[in-house]
Amino acid sequence: MTFRCLVLFAALALWPPSSLWAQSPAVVADSLNHYLEVINNAGSNIERSDAHQSLENLLRRALLKEDVFLYPFNEVRAMAIHPATGKGLRVFSWMTPLRDEPAQYGCVLVYHDRKKQMNQVWTLEQHQGDMTSGRSVSEKNWPGSLIYNVVHVSAKPRDYYLLFGFEEAGEITNRKVVDVLYFQGNRPRIGLPVFEQGKRADKRLAFDYSRDAVFSLNFYDDIGMIVFDHLAPTHPSLEGQFAHYVPQQTFHGYRLQKGKWLYEENVDFRRSKKEKDGPYNDPAKFKTPKPPRN
Repeated sequence: MTFRCLVLFAALALWPPSSLWAQSPAVVADSLNHYLEVINNAGSNIERSDAHQSLENLLRRALLKEDVFLYPFNEVRAMAIHPATGKGLRVFSWMTPLRDEPAQYGCVLVYHDRKKQMNQVWTLEQHQGDMTSGRSVSEKNWPGSLIYNVVHVSAKPRDYYLLFGFEEAGEITNRKVVDVLYFQGNRPRIGLPVFEQGKRADKRLAFDYSRDAVFSLNFYDDIGMIVFDHLAPTHPSLEGQFAHYVPQQTFHGYRLQKGKWLYEENVDFRRSKKEKDGPYNDPAKFKTPKPPRN
């Protein structure tokens, strides 16, 4: 009897405070905040992972409705929710920190088809392990990151989206990436060879650096470029040990030309003090959720 009560209590703890069946935009926002509260404050990894999955399931169902797709979700603060970009794609991204395990990253894509007056929803499924710059993968093998910016690129033969993401790459190392999202046969895929540096064409950008550093990587519409800090080790003897890589006083970038991004060194760039890469630009300012208790 006691065991049954405990199971019921655990289930109720993960159940959102409002009925999901109504699923008005306000109810969905309230439920998202409930699951994010569990993700950030639950005492065990199991509770956090369960809330992570419940949040994903909620979004997959709710975003089929047009009024939910159009809702701004301004009251939801603990996840990255991007407005409709390009031809009507929205991106919902969040991070679930775990104790003594790599963080989980979630991402739900929703596309509003104006002609058919319907929404299509996809989930990017995290696949543990690094993705090399030369691979292209399906939505079931997404490397995972917290997406802080989405840029639509109109190009031939197909449009694509740049996903700027942050992830914890190790105990003392952070990573920022630019993944290329595109659609093939009505399914999302990640990885297109659009970043050109000399004779090399990469399908993604990835930069590892010290967790104590503040590394900038973003797209700036006013100059039409992706700009990032030059990274170098704090001492020559630490070459290749990315936990000791920090930004220098120079910038490099990629400029868009005919659908490709061409590498440029030593970009003359002045970044406004008010600018940010997003809520997770500065790890020191990002209030990491409390780690689960043993």
